[in-house]
Amino acid sequence: MFDSPTLSSPTEPTVSERKRTEETLSSQAELLDLTHDSIMMHDLDDRIIFWNRGAEQIFGWSREEAVGRVHSTLLKAVFPVERRLIHEQLMATGRWEGELFQTRRDGRSLTVASRWAVQQDSTGAPMAILVTSNDITQRKHLEEELFKAQKLESIGLLAGGIAHDFNNLLTAILGNITLARRASPREGESALLLAEAEKGCMNAKSLTNQLLTFAKGGTPIRTAARIGALVRETAGFILRGSPVTCTFDIPHDLPPVEIDGGQISQVLQNIIMNAVQAMPTPGTVIISAEHLTPANEDPTLVAGREYVRISIRDQGIGIPEEELSRIFDPFFTTKENGTGLGLASAYSIMTQHEGRIRVESRPGEGTTFHLFLPASHCAPVPDICKKSLWNAPPESARILVMDDDRKIRMVLERFLKSIGYDTVSVCDGRDAVTRYQEERTAGAPFHAVIMDLTVPGGMGGREAMEQLLKIDPTVTAIVSSGYSDDPVMADYRKFGFQAVLAKPYQLHDLEQMVRRIMAT
Repeated sequence: MFDSPTLSSPTEPTVSERKRTEETLSSQAELLDLTHDSIMMHDLDDRIIFWNRGAEQIFGWSREEAVGRVHSTLLKAVFPVERRLIHEQLMATGRWEGELFQTRRDGRSLTVASRWAVQQDSTGAPMAILVTSNDITQRKHLEEELFKAQKLESIGLLAGGIAHDFNNLLTAILGNITLARRASPREGESALLLAEAEKGCMNAKSLTNQLLTFAKGGTPIRTAARIGALVRETAGFILRGSPVTCTFDIPHDLPPVEIDGGQISQVLQNIIMNAVQAMPTPGTVIISAEHLTPANEDPTLVAGREYVRISIRDQGIGIPEEELSRIFDPFFTTKENGTGLGLASAYSIMTQHEGRIRVESRPGEGTTFHLFLPASHCAPVPDICKKSLWNAPPESARILVMDDDRKIRMVLERFLKSIGYDTVSVCDGRDAVTRYQEERTAGAPFHAVIMDLTVPGGMGGREAMEQLLKIDPTVTAIVSSGYSDDPVMADYRKFGFQAVLAKPYQLHDLEQMVRRIMAT
């Protein structure tokens, strides 16, 4: 009912006149019964007196159920301003329009674009309100998705601008810490200090990785994989030593998905860790997975495409409704020591995988995150065997290192020589090509090449690789970069490389990668 004085006119109509007017208005409204828009009419006491087929389709109540009910109560309407102000505008101008939040019979929330018009009786007095509405829920959702993507893109510009230099610094620092630990006693204060310094670098790496997921160059390096094993492994790692338990409902016949395993693991870690922190007492995290066929009505998923949906549900305190729409915003956090990047990076990663992330939550009833990943028809890549693969380097094995950063060249030279490789380093792709050809001609060829992808003002790894393949079609090469929007990092094999290593990295990761490609 309007929060306003009772409407009246100088001359009150008789009951018969009012009845005739209502019948006229209803007969006029019935002419629009075939429209898909919702058309309803309520009297000045807010009781519905007309309800067309469009209203039945949009809100779920039949005409017989709706007529006679209080309009704002039936639809649980939430107005953008006080209802009193809407009434005042209606009485002053005869019209009002705006967006409302309303509720269907099945409990689903809708956003509607609504237009209200005052209807008058034969004496000119207001007697009813004609309300025409159309459902814009999907459109608003798509607009929100676009707005989030634009915000992430803005942060990506910032992240991309500093990432390359910052990751070069971290690579050099991590490398020198590793060399110092190898040269120091395994126990004692020095060992503890170096371990703490290494841990700090890894935390900085984690933060940088989250920022880089917003950047244009954060393209995932995807391969076909079975998602079930990754989900179980990540959950086990996060929950190890925790009082929280985890149950799984993951079918064995799920189709593979094309993913960057490291990035999707990061998404799972963020969500599972949030679930643990949301449960004030020991609880259970329930993780399930399902194969979704093309029959899907979600407008944000690609029509006709198959997906694998992973659902992660906790038994925690839930998320307040006023915070639910902001949880994927960069730097939004309710945690005292949070960065506000965890869920924002998860959102960006899922988008770059051509997937989607959704959340459902009610205070006191827990939270469920849904991850949608496109299914793949490619055979999954088998896991690399972790034993009997890291053979000792062949005698006199030689490696050529190309990086524009002198600190990184020095670290790699020292490390590779310490594990048995004869190493030569250069600062530019052009020098790398020249040196590779000279040593090959002299009968002392390099067994592998490690090249930085981006060399400001010089020849980078991509152009150098093109030249090396002309000299030696069987060249074995690893490409490395701290950040780049170049497609080489996402599809390195297409450009002739055998492996990719994202900066910053630990030297033991480099060691394993070099020995793996040397053994194949």
